[in-house]
Amino acid sequence: AEDEDEDDDEVVEEDEDEDEALACAILSMAKSLGLKVVAEGVEDLAQCQLLTKHQCDYIQGYFFSRPLEEHAFIAYLNDNI
Repeated sequence: AEDEDEDDDEVVEEDEDEDEALACAILSMAKSLGLKVVAEGVEDLAQCQLLTKHQCDYIQGYFFSRPLEEHAFIAYLNDNI
């Protein structure tokens, strides 16, 4: 069972490396074309940090908030800006 856990950790690390390489390539291509990038579906701090590290222009997703009604969104902005 311990060997399986180690294998799972290696797969996760490989996936993270591939995710970073893909994000970096997309962001680099967009910037070379003069485009702004919106990363959607960001769910955790690690994803947010990776995108920030590679200078993604805009980031949105459940990491920041679930979808909100207008009044709740205004309250969220007032509390967090």
